[in-house]
Amino acid sequence: MADSIREKNKEHHKYVDEVLLARKMIIEATAQTEKNKLEKNLSEANKRRTEIQEKIVGKNKEHVEHAKMLAKAKHSSEKDEKALELEAELKSKMDAASKRHEENITHISAHNHELVAHAKKVSENKK
Repeated sequence: MADSIREKNKEHHKYVDEVLLARKMIIEATAQTEKNKLEKNLSEANKRRTEIQEKIVGKNKEHVEHAKMLAKAKHSSEKDEKALELEAELKSKMDAASKRHEENITHISAHNHELVAHAKKVSENKK
């Protein structure tokens, strides 16, 4: 009887060991799957980070080139006295032309009002 119990205990321990081994294998497989997913996500994140860094570097280069161009343009456009006089003359001519334009618009608007008033008067007289 004791041998029978010992035999059953051995079988039970063997069964428990097999179950524990199966659980361990399942846990390891799950861990490996998760590890693979994380590695894939990390790889994709690194790829996106690299792309973003390349875009930033490109934009920074554009900004630096633009700043250099502006600095060069400012440096090269330092005007002498004659250029400043010509610029002032041009500005005064543009201001005068703008004023004449406004006066013409006012005159045309007043004339249109006169024509509308005349048309109303003629229309009322016909009635």
